[in-house]
Amino acid sequence: MHCCPMLCYSFARLLILTLAVTGSSAALTAAPAAAQSVGVGAEVADLRDQLMNGLRVARPEDRAFIERVVQLVDQGTLPRPLVVSTFIWARKKYQYQAQYFEQGLRFRASQQGISI
Repeated sequence: MHCCPMLCYSFARLLILTLAVTGSSAALTAAPAAAQSVGVGAEVADLRDQLMNGLRVARPEDRAFIERVVQLVDQGTLPRPLVVSTFIWARKKYQYQAQYFEQGLRFRASQQGISI
């Protein structure tokens, strides 16, 4: 399989980020899927809104993937910290953030034996 060096580098960074976040994932699991109040007048978007807006989702297939991810998180099949850390990684990409998110999340979930 031929792989773009930049994509391999990105996945390597994602793997390192995964290892770094794994130790501090307890704080992320405390946040519920629904919006919660964090201060006066401040709201934290629910996971669906965060992913759709933060990744600039426009394509129907990307929307369907996000819906599937939210469903798996709500069922407890997919760990929320895994989704959030992959989201943070993908947001740093200049373009195609939703596609990076999907590929990165599929890769990281498969490392944990989770099929999306």
